[in-house]
Amino acid sequence: MRKSPIRPRRFPGCRGAAIIALVFTAFAANAAYDYYWYGAAGDGLWTTPANWSTTRDSYTKAGDYPRSGSFNVHVDTGLSGDHRVEISVPAGTACRCGAFELYDSSGEGTLVLDGDFSGGSRLSLPLSDNNKTFVWTETGHPMHLELLNFSLPNGALNVSENECAGCSLLVSNCVYAVTGNNYYLKMPGKHGGTVTVLDSEITTQHLGGTSVADVAGYVLAVTNSTIAVKGSTCLGGPGAVVDFSGSTLSFGSAHPVFGANAIASTNAHPGMKIRFADSRISFNRKFLYAMSAGGELSFVNVVQTGECQGVEVAGLSATSLTNTALRFYNTQGNGYRGISGNLVLDNSEWVCTNASAATVLNGPLHVTLAGEAPRFGTSAFSGTHAVTFDFLVPKGGFAIPPVNRMDNSKTGTLFPTSAAGGSLNVLPESPAALAQGTVLCPLVYVRDSKGGAPVCELSNLPLSTLPNDRSKFLVTTDFSWNYDEIAAKSESDWTCVDPGYSGTVAGVAVRLVGRPSGTLILVR
Repeated sequence: MRKSPIRPRRFPGCRGAAIIALVFTAFAANAAYDYYWYGAAGDGLWTTPANWSTTRDSYTKAGDYPRSGSFNVHVDTGLSGDHRVEISVPAGTACRCGAFELYDSSGEGTLVLDGDFSGGSRLSLPLSDNNKTFVWTETGHPMHLELLNFSLPNGALNVSENECAGCSLLVSNCVYAVTGNNYYLKMPGKHGGTVTVLDSEITTQHLGGTSVADVAGYVLAVTNSTIAVKGSTCLGGPGAVVDFSGSTLSFGSAHPVFGANAIASTNAHPGMKIRFADSRISFNRKFLYAMSAGGELSFVNVVQTGECQGVEVAGLSATSLTNTALRFYNTQGNGYRGISGNLVLDNSEWVCTNASAATVLNGPLHVTLAGEAPRFGTSAFSGTHAVTFDFLVPKGGFAIPPVNRMDNSKTGTLFPTSAAGGSLNVLPESPAALAQGTVLCPLVYVRDSKGGAPVCELSNLPLSTLPNDRSKFLVTTDFSWNYDEIAAKSESDWTCVDPGYSGTVAGVAVRLVGRPSGTLILVR
């Protein structure tokens, strides 16, 4: 049974063009081809000779169907009343062609190539391997290509530019495994475009996009698929959307780049939205660059496999993690490479494991910690930008001090003495503040296993906001507590201080008193 065609996901407000071609060539619409699709037999089968014509402008029944790489084929979707042509390739037949031209003579067209998947195995897409065979002719009309249930030959998924916006490519239930350095899963180059990958396995030398400032509206959406990139990854453009859901993504020998890999270039890729959800990511010991002025980066239920040198997020307005742990070791000596903007950790971890590396502040950093066990850990910050920590304390308190330098033997100052304007706040909307009862909750702790002085400097990170006047900040100068002891400490082990406190300590906690018994909360 033929698998039903699946429509590409549309993203509101996104424009662009996606053209399938290894090498874009300016084929004219009236170039001579060996076979022209007319679909005269009405069965939609590649293997029915009556569906093909040997002449373009009038129907001349072909004596055979394209079965050799020496023949070139042309499909004009404008010959269909709804500008949609579906061609099925039956199992057990020899189907092959050389160049394949997709064209619509009068409007926006869609071509669906569907392989017979009834036997549970994928047919080879009828294109000559390594032959640079897809040609998407420039017509001024948006075009859409859907490839269903195929094993794709080298070069079948290279994408080049077209003259118009609004084009798309859908790859569903396909396998694509390149065997040479010249073959790519390459994204649009001039006008953006929508590329959707569903239920597929793709191995590519390069995952390429655009790095120029005038390309807007590019979308890459990957669902329930595996993409392995052996070489470079570079995706970007103003307003670009990159979405991985339920998928596995692994990077090869180069640092993956989403947007820019230099701070000075972030304005060339403004407003990108980069999302990984319910997925597994292997960084292969490389930095992940996600740099877009005003862009957003999110990880939801993501599992990191292997180590990662770091993530640089310069220019992003928001980075969020939900039920995700990202850990970085960084051998280059500057922490996460660079961080700024708003960072939300909801039951998630953002931890630098290298005791010799500091976290560079590329701009003001605002960290919000929520959920049962969030964690932000580093040996130290470097830079002159302000750092602010907001805590949304859960009803039972945090399982661990969310901001810490635990398991780290380096002596030094955690918070930058050169940066001013930050603060440490327990927010009134904390679930513990909206519930009844009292919670003693550690917030920050810095353990110095070398036996030096307490190293949590609050001169530029004063204790500022409490949920109510019944709650209190607590501090300790005892830096010898073991990691698993902190949650069990009683209030007498801490010292009560007033908001505005800015001394040097080993840890900070809050005695959070929730709403009084019998208080009615009105929600409008």
